[in-house]
Amino acid sequence: MTDPRRTIALCLAVTLPAALPVATWAQTAPNPAGSGAMMSAEGIDVVATDGTRIGEVEEVLVDATGQPVAMVVEFATGFLGLNDPEVVVPLEALSFDNGRYVSSLSKDELSNLQQWDD
Repeated sequence: MTDPRRTIALCLAVTLPAALPVATWAQTAPNPAGSGAMMSAEGIDVVATDGTRIGEVEEVLVDATGQPVAMVVEFATGFLGLNDPEVVVPLEALSFDNGRYVSSLSKDELSNLQQWDD
């Protein structure tokens, strides 16, 4: 017979992490170039020029030389982030301001960009 406490603990371990919000500033580290701290872009909010939240950065994409060229942005449309669409946004369409990325593209323009399937 299975211990019910073990079953409850297992259920919480599987479901609880999905329900917790992603930390915007997950980790920082000293920048070897000496220009302040480095941080991960993953989880940083992406907003429209009017400040409306569009979604968040999921990944940073680099070219063959290792230079960042685009970000995968997940739209905040679904329940707990399930089945939210992800698109590839060129860096030129994003600027960093006050701890978040501001998109020069509208939400409609962003939704017409290339879908990202990882």
